[in-house]
Amino acid sequence: MPKPFHSIAFEHFTTATPDPLEAMMAFGLSMDSESKWARLQPAWPTEAKYRNYHHVYLTPHEIQGYIAEARRVLKQFSDNLIEIERANFLSQALREYRQFAAVGDRRFRFAGVLEAIMGAFAWTVILIVFAIVLAWSGIDILEYYRRAAG
Repeated sequence: MPKPFHSIAFEHFTTATPDPLEAMMAFGLSMDSESKWARLQPAWPTEAKYRNYHHVYLTPHEIQGYIAEARRVLKQFSDNLIEIERANFLSQALREYRQFAAVGDRRFRFAGVLEAIMGAFAWTVILIVFAIVLAWSGIDILEYYRRAAG
């Protein structure tokens, strides 16, 4: 039994492009074209008409046209898929950012309050030590404040 026309056609597509997905898509497009051609015939095509159809419409030039169309369809599909997933990805990233920012904001506020308290305590200790050192040196800092006030 000879190979069916469709098996031979599929082999043409798989040898014309290294990408199996492109080859399958291009083959499917050629099958769609063949089906439309067959429906336009006054009577269902004979084996001889199919052989002639394959001889005329499965030339290397036509096969490259189907492959180019398959690439365009696959690119459009991937672009649409990426656009849909981009929105989902950005929404998920924004939710995660808000979650981590809320936790980080609470930690930051606590750390900020603790830092302010410790800073105020450290400066108070430094000023007290400075006042004690001045008093041991015989300098009355409160007298200087009274004179400055008037």
